[in-house]
Amino acid sequence: MKKVTGFSLVEVLVSTLIIMLGMTGFVSMQTEYVVASKNLSLRYQGAVLLEEKLNELRFFIKKEGDGSEHTYQDIKTNLGGLLVSGEHARRLSAVVTDMHTYTLSWVVNNLYAVDDDFDGIPNLWVTSSHPLFVSEPLAHLKRIRLKVEWADTRGEPQQLVVTTYLAPTSLQDSHRVITRHPSSNARLE
Repeated sequence: MKKVTGFSLVEVLVSTLIIMLGMTGFVSMQTEYVVASKNLSLRYQGAVLLEEKLNELRFFIKKEGDGSEHTYQDIKTNLGGLLVSGEHARRLSAVVTDMHTYTLSWVVNNLYAVDDDFDGIPNLWVTSSHPLFVSEPLAHLKRIRLKVEWADTRGEPQQLVVTTYLAPTSLQDSHRVITRHPSSNARLE
């Protein structure tokens, strides 16, 4: 009997099929990787936009002013600063046509420290609509909720939301804050 060497046609077809399935999986994984990378770039640019607005809101010259400079009292819902609310186009890469649109908005709530147990120490943060609120010209604290929205590569809506608090101490005077006021331990309602 003759000894046969080499591969049969069935063995070659099976090995080709296995290689093709592996390559198909690799190509689809590569496509998913590119989409995930693009979505991550979109999220990163949204975070940069939020950070830029937050830094702009944080930097005020005085608590109150005559309108000629950025003050603490100027910080209001969707108002104040050079970076306005609404749509912003951002470039995602070095390619000039790789632009994406983001929508930026923010809500500001003025908070006031009140004494709800009447022991002389403010221990509750309230808004001006609260029954314990006593009229004051300057908010003790501002709660700022910033939001940026965009559509991902599949057209699905995405958003980043950051909530922060801002006290009426300007950046230039912040080094003078040495002790905490008792109201800093007050709870938020």
